[in-house]
Amino acid sequence: MTQTTIRLDPSLKKEFAKTCDDMGLSISSAITIFAKAVVREQRIPFEVAVASRLNAVTVAAIKDSETGVGVKSFKTPEELFAELNSEDD
Repeated sequence: MTQTTIRLDPSLKKEFAKTCDDMGLSISSAITIFAKAVVREQRIPFEVAVASRLNAVTVAAIKDSETGVGVKSFKTPEELFAELNSEDD
């Protein structure tokens, strides 16, 4: 075995240690599991993505559409187009 040092924000370390403990793991064993998965799979074993580049208005509109806030529904395409055309006036 070799010793490795990592730097974590103190609150993150505390939460990570608690989560590991809840799973019956030490921080060291959790990091070892992660390292073995990386070697075995030859990739990070979860999705790593760039944070959203959407502005706050777009994010709010997406959330509203997901929850149905301010979303209109139409029974036919004709109803939709009538609504769209009425907003042009």
